[in-house]
Amino acid sequence: MKKRTLKRFSYTFIPPLLIVLIYLVVDFSIKKYFLETKTAPEKYENIIKTTQDIDKTAKIIAQSSVIYLSNFAIEGLKDKIELDFQNNFIEAIEIKDIYLNETLVTAYRNENNKIIFTKKLPAKYKLYDSIKKDIIEKKEYTYNNLGKLTIYFNDSSYYKKVIQFTKEEKKFLEDNSVLKICVAPNWAPFGKIEDGQYIGIASDILKILSNQLNIETKLVHTNSWLESLEKIKDRRCDILPLAFPSKDKQSYLNFTSSYIKSNIVVATKVNVPFFDNIAQVKDKTFAVLRGHYLFKVLKQSYPDVNIIEVDSVEEGLNKVETKEIFGFIDNSIVINHIIQKNFIGSVAVSGKLNGEMNLSLATRKDLPILNSIFEKALTVLTKEIKEEILNKWVKTSYQIKTDYTLVWQLSIISLFIILITLYWNRKLSLLNKQLQKERNKAYEATKAKAKFLANMSHEIRTPMNSIIGMSHLVLETELKNEQKEYIEKIDKSANSLLRIINDILDFSKIEEGKIEFHNTPFKLKEVISDCIDYIDIDLEEKDLEFILEYDENLSEYYFGDKLRVSQVFTNILHNAVKFTKEGYIRLKVEQNEDNMIYIEVEDTGIGLSKYDQKKIFESFSQGDLSTSKKYEGTGLGLAISKDLIHLMNGKIWVKSEKGKGSTFFVKLELEAYSKEKGKIKASAKPDFSNKTILLVEDNKLNQQIIAGILKGTNVKLEIVSTGGDAIKKIEENSNIDLILMDIQMPDLDGYETTKIIRTENKKIPIIALTANSQDDDIKKSHKCGMNDHLRKPIEIKKLYSTIKKYL
Repeated sequence: MKKRTLKRFSYTFIPPLLIVLIYLVVDFSIKKYFLETKTAPEKYENIIKTTQDIDKTAKIIAQSSVIYLSNFAIEGLKDKIELDFQNNFIEAIEIKDIYLNETLVTAYRNENNKIIFTKKLPAKYKLYDSIKKDIIEKKEYTYNNLGKLTIYFNDSSYYKKVIQFTKEEKKFLEDNSVLKICVAPNWAPFGKIEDGQYIGIASDILKILSNQLNIETKLVHTNSWLESLEKIKDRRCDILPLAFPSKDKQSYLNFTSSYIKSNIVVATKVNVPFFDNIAQVKDKTFAVLRGHYLFKVLKQSYPDVNIIEVDSVEEGLNKVETKEIFGFIDNSIVINHIIQKNFIGSVAVSGKLNGEMNLSLATRKDLPILNSIFEKALTVLTKEIKEEILNKWVKTSYQIKTDYTLVWQLSIISLFIILITLYWNRKLSLLNKQLQKERNKAYEATKAKAKFLANMSHEIRTPMNSIIGMSHLVLETELKNEQKEYIEKIDKSANSLLRIINDILDFSKIEEGKIEFHNTPFKLKEVISDCIDYIDIDLEEKDLEFILEYDENLSEYYFGDKLRVSQVFTNILHNAVKFTKEGYIRLKVEQNEDNMIYIEVEDTGIGLSKYDQKKIFESFSQGDLSTSKKYEGTGLGLAISKDLIHLMNGKIWVKSEKGKGSTFFVKLELEAYSKEKGKIKASAKPDFSNKTILLVEDNKLNQQIIAGILKGTNVKLEIVSTGGDAIKKIEENSNIDLILMDIQMPDLDGYETTKIIRTENKKIPIIALTANSQDDDIKKSHKCGMNDHLRKPIEIKKLYSTIKKYL
């Protein structure tokens, strides 16, 4: 019971007590020393620079790092980075390898201007400004993302937001390079017209925005603020640099977000104790400007306080100076400006009220695009720039007289809060320990899952490699039609099983954010034809009609990841066939806008209820329980398709009715690829004449498969069964051009064999050829010195292209 009471007490009283403590500390310490005077930073003209220099330097460093990352030349990369630090604004550099998902180089500049290479960047650099650039290798048809460069710097001239204008906004600025402004002609220090020129806070800010937008502003002279409002109503000017967004103006003006916020303060005679509520001095008389919105607000909030109106700020401060009134109320910027000019030593700001005056930039109502442009342009105004401009025109000062009678209250409250905090920290410490235990359990579960997937992948892929490899070799021999049909069905069934394995692994990769896309030119018709061939047997067995509606305006070639696109088509078509007993399957492919392919897959199958439609794209989902029992499958196909489509900037949805079939809709972003952009080479067996390849493989069946695949390429193939034999072979024969290396072998495995070979021979290409296909396996291959990693079952085309890459 006592614990519950203490907890309730803590929740109820600690927050207000903390607020009181913070207020007292600020009120008696910070204001006393820091609000009286404020040192102006360097001139804002020196601060306002573009991002071009920093951005350009980052691009150059990223481009010059490509050759080192592509050849994994880390020491050379470090030497180059030392030279990059000659750019004095750079404080630290970090380069990560995208493929290995690890940091390759981290360096920073210490106090003695020495470049230090380290494994982990000191925490302080995370507080610095930073700019990131992708390190991209340009190839013949593709762009290969090798890594990511991060440059840390400490420079107030860098704007973190770069303005992105729409085409319409850019066109408007090109067509309207001169914009007319109307202003309040005598509203110092915000702005005033002097000798025919507009000067003040708003003028300085407008200059920054004009430079950013590359436009010119032309002043339309007026004699009063009301005249300026009338002219913008009549569309004889376009902009009001400073305006209060009141409801009566919204009928003819658009307002940006407020970019100047000013406190509502009270000016009194000097040596008046600081206060933050009129109720504390409610027996006094105050004044505000005539017609100012503050008069109505204050009368409503403090009906018993005597508040009068005056015609000008100077009149109000004169009445304060002569003691006709106790205080004059207005925004801090205007009051401090007038005090510094005419009332220093006699009048000071002694009170601050709740609320702020928020000022915005206003534009004509009939030009909403102009409001959008200035809304974006205002993002370049950093806190430092605005403070510098304000300090240029007015220095805020407060008259503070400390009331030391509150010191005892401060001490008692502080002691009480310290005791409560100690109790609360003890409780939080126990909760943190419990959370750490749960986090460790989750981490162990993730490791166990990854280990299981790796083992399952290897154990299944090894026999699958034999089935698919032998099927490929048998199909290359002369067969009877009946035999060929049987073998093709075996090959398709094996590939179907392999697809299920890949679905599970892909799902795991998507969950971890490690899925990769390899974009190349491909024929869309060819992909669709292969996907139809895949479901052809099921169509025949069920006697289903297949309807293909293919837009002839579609490009022949598209640029994207052929495998992932094929995966999407196959999963959706396979799903349609699986749940359709009779009727038809209709596939429609068309292009209604640039780089966007629309796909419809309609079936006359079992359909989906509204409840099932909501969860059909979830993992391991197959509608209701009766459906999952009746139809086989992992329930991952549509979930993976949805994730792949989203990663390719697309969208998928379904319309269905129970018992009447379903239609799946896909919107997929694919760039059309013309033949003029590059030649698409037809697939054929490559010629490896006068080349020698060493195959290190302990499985006799796999030896036979690989030898059969390479037959007809004119390569000389030498085969050994152990890592030790491979090392001897390399020592005896210096004419070997490339090594295909299995990983799991008796005695020496592929990793250890590669390490030993690399001690004597750094140049010979070594390609892992293994059923170990997890990301950690690929990283381990590269780390021990292998050039590439191919997984079993072997993809024939990929094997050819990888060997060709290194020979």
